[in-house]
Amino acid sequence: MPAAGSRFNAVNYNEKKVKQGKAGLVYFENFGNLQDRSQISKEEFKKYLQNYSGRNTRIKNPVFHATCSCKNNELSHEQLKEIALNITQQLGYAENPIMIYEHHDTKNNHVHIVSSRVGINGKKVNDSFEGKRANHFLNAILNREPHQEFNQHLNSALTYKFGTHAQFCLLMEINGYKAQKTKDQLLFFKHGEQQGFVQLSDLDKKIVITEKSGKNINQIKAIIYKYRKQYSGKLQSNHDIKFTTEPTKFESDLTNLLKQKFGYDFIFFSGKNKDIPYGYVFIDHNKREVYKGSDLLKLDLLISDVVNKEKTSFSKSGGYIYTKTVNENSIAYFHPEIEFKSEMQLGNILSDFLEEVERANYLGNGRPRNKRNRTRKGI
Repeated sequence: MPAAGSRFNAVNYNEKKVKQGKAGLVYFENFGNLQDRSQISKEEFKKYLQNYSGRNTRIKNPVFHATCSCKNNELSHEQLKEIALNITQQLGYAENPIMIYEHHDTKNNHVHIVSSRVGINGKKVNDSFEGKRANHFLNAILNREPHQEFNQHLNSALTYKFGTHAQFCLLMEINGYKAQKTKDQLLFFKHGEQQGFVQLSDLDKKIVITEKSGKNINQIKAIIYKYRKQYSGKLQSNHDIKFTTEPTKFESDLTNLLKQKFGYDFIFFSGKNKDIPYGYVFIDHNKREVYKGSDLLKLDLLISDVVNKEKTSFSKSGGYIYTKTVNENSIAYFHPEIEFKSEMQLGNILSDFLEEVERANYLGNGRPRNKRNRTRKGI
């Protein structure tokens, strides 16, 4: 999604990443007498762009700064560069000075594009519905049919067990859709256009079926408790990286491990203070079930860091007190299918024990901690 600015600090941002070894300038064109030089400084690039843009002082925000990214490494940086060039040319920037940087500072391959909104003729490049047009060109390049893609995503989401309309919206949001609720329908938008809808009455029927079928909370809790002793729950945000147009997303070593091994997805919600989430939703993609996070594990317990510590837990059984000492540095590796079966057994055995641990973590000086109960409406 293009981003505008009043100065060419976009060059500063990308060159800083180059200096840190996290990016590289892979393409630049239409820079006049600078084009054939073997070395060009950051200041020279900025000065050229400023002088070029200064031909039209009526444009308050002459900077064009955009990103082109893919999931993980599905496309190479070279492929993303070619796609970015193709799209910017079709948007009207073909003859403008342009710079493309490849970035290596996230798990998703991506490139940054820097140019000027002043055209070669001195007039402003048409930026009406720029984002929508860019997505239209991208779909054509990748041979994607958005409406057919929507039907596939919708049918897949409807196979999950969910308890609210908001939880269903979340399943669609994971695939890049924005939802709008009307009296009778949920409308879904992507690429700047409505792609389809679902009747609320159909979702209500699914919710009733889910309420009757029940879920495997104890099994999942046992797995989370096991691995939180071995992997840190400390959260990191994608907004730790300054330039991103993505919504705020949080992850930890623990949530990443659980996603890779068991298909567990943790979606965290944050308010005005985007550095601190106030709640989460849990999705089991293997069993295709959606849970309200607080039904599984309190947020503070999930995001705490208990790695490299030893804890002694007490459980009572038949009037005797047993002490269980866990060395949290010891990690056992299992084949996923065998491991999942053993965790199912743990879910039944440790039900009371897990509740006792959770209660102990939330008691201080004999009194429960006072916490504001903030939840995302409808989740």
